[in-house]
Amino acid sequence: MICTADISLFAGYKFHNVFRDGDCTVYQLKNATGQGEMRGYCPAPGIYVFYNCLRMATCYQPQVPSADWVSINHCRRGSYEFETENGYSSILGEGDMCMHDIARLRLRDSRVPPGYFDGLTVSLEVEAAQASLERLSPGLGIDLPALRDRFCNREDPFLIRPEPEIARVFDELYRVDKRIRHPYMLLKILELALLLSVCENHVPLSRFSADVVRRTREVHASLLKHPLKKRSIAELCRIFGVSSTNLRACFRALYGRPLGMFAREERLKQAAHLLLAWPECPVGEIARQAGYENQSKFSAAFREMHHLSPLAYRRRNSDSLE
Repeated sequence: MICTADISLFAGYKFHNVFRDGDCTVYQLKNATGQGEMRGYCPAPGIYVFYNCLRMATCYQPQVPSADWVSINHCRRGSYEFETENGYSSILGEGDMCMHDIARLRLRDSRVPPGYFDGLTVSLEVEAAQASLERLSPGLGIDLPALRDRFCNREDPFLIRPEPEIARVFDELYRVDKRIRHPYMLLKILELALLLSVCENHVPLSRFSADVVRRTREVHASLLKHPLKKRSIAELCRIFGVSSTNLRACFRALYGRPLGMFAREERLKQAAHLLLAWPECPVGEIARQAGYENQSKFSAAFREMHHLSPLAYRRRNSDSLE
C-alpha cells in the first residue's frame, strides 16, 4: 500500500503505509535500500513529535511543505546526511541536534550513511504552534517566528550543540510514560523553546563537498571489503585522493566513529570470524592475519572488544555451534 499523510508537513511524500495505533500515527517507509518507521504524536495543534527508526540507506523524496514549518532534529544513534542543492553535505551525528526551516532547506538528496538512524523530530507549524504554546503558558514570551529567524536564517541546517539542559529534555522525551504522553510532551517542548531562546551555542552543521563525501564513502567500502588489510590513514589518503583533515572529519561525521577505530573494530570482527572458521589455526596466526605482530596486544584488543580472550571466545562459540 502506498499512501500520503494528512498533514501539510508531508505534502507530496509517499509512504508505504500510514495507520493509527492508539494515540499515534505510524508512518512506514520502504524502498530498495531498506525500511523504516516514524511514530508521530500531535499533543496540540501545530505541534508534532516523531520518533524515527530507519534501517535503510535513504528515505529521500522531493517535497515542498504547503505551510511554514520548522523542524528540530535530534540524533540518538547513527547519523543522517543532508545534501543541499549547492552540492554540499551536512551530517547530523550521534548526540547532535539541528534546527531548520523545511521550506528554506532545499535538498538534492538525503542519506543514512551507516544504514541506521534512531532519533526524534519536533516539527512545528509555526503560526499554529505559537498559538498552542501561548494558550498553554501565556506571558512566557516564547516567540517561535523569532527562533526560526535566528536559527534558520540560511539554507544549511544549524547545529545546536546540546548543553546538559537541552540534552536532558531529549532524554526525557525518549523515556516519556505513555499514560501522560501528550501533556508531558507539551511541557518538554515548552521547556525546549525556552532553552533555545537563551541558547548561544549554535553553528552551521559542518559541510563537506560532494567529492570529499564520495571519496570517504569509497574508503569506508574498502575497509568493509578488505577488513584485514592494514593501511595507515596516510596510505588511504594517497590511494583515494583526499586530505587527511577532510577524510578524518567526514568519516567521523558520516559513520559516528574515528576512521582508525572503525578499521580496528572491523579487523577484530573478522578475527573473531576466523577463530571459528579456522578452529585448528593458532591464535598467533589469527593475530598476524589481523595485523598484529604481537599476540599479547591482539589478545588485549580482542578482549576489550569482545569481553573474552580469543581462546575463550573460540571455546564458547564453538560449543554453542555443536
